[in-house]
Amino acid sequence: AAGAEVCLTDGSSQVLSLLECNAAANAARFRHPPRVRRLRWGVSEDIEGVRLAPGRGFDFVIASECVYGESAAGDGAEALLATLEAVCQPGTTQVLMSYTLRPVRLPGSSEYLCPVSVREVPFFAEAARRGFQVREEVTSRASKAPPPSAPKVIRLVRRPPEPPAPARTTQPWHAGLFGRSRTK
Repeated sequence: AAGAEVCLTDGSSQVLSLLECNAAANAARFRHPPRVRRLRWGVSEDIEGVRLAPGRGFDFVIASECVYGESAAGDGAEALLATLEAVCQPGTTQVLMSYTLRPVRLPGSSEYLCPVSVREVPFFAEAARRGFQVREEVTSRASKAPPPSAPKVIRLVRRPPEPPAPARTTQPWHAGLFGRSRTK
C-alpha cells in the first residue's frame, strides 16, 4: 500500500480532524501522502472531491462501520449505494465492507428484521438489485466456523453494463440454420 494513492473520508468534521492528524503522522510511510476529504454519501460535490481524477473511480474501497442500524435500509442505504455507484468502476473496483448481522429496523415501520444471512440485509439486497455482485469472504482458516455474531467481510463488485442486444434481422428464423431460404 506504500505506493498507493489513498483517500481517507468521513462525513464528520470531528473525525476528519483525527484522520488528518493520523495521515500527517504516517505520511513518511507512503510514496503519495494520504489525502483526507469530507464525504457525505450522495452529495455530488463531496463525491467529486474524493476522486483521484475527474471521472476516475477507485481500485479499492474499504468501508468500516458504514452499514448498521438505520443506514442498513432506507435513505442511508440509498445515499451510500449512490456514492458507491459514482466512485466504483464497473467490473474493476473492489469494495470491502465489514458487517455484523444484527436486527435491522425496516424503513417506515416499527418492525425489525433479524437477518441470518448477509443477503437478507436490505442494504446488500438492494446492492445486488442495482448491479453489484455481493459475496461474503472467508476470513478464518480455523477448523471451527466463526460464531454468527462475528463481523463478516463483504466484497462488492459493480457488474459491467450488459452489452447491447444484437440487432434483429428480418430474415426468416430458418435462414441462419439452412442457408438462404428459397422462394419461387
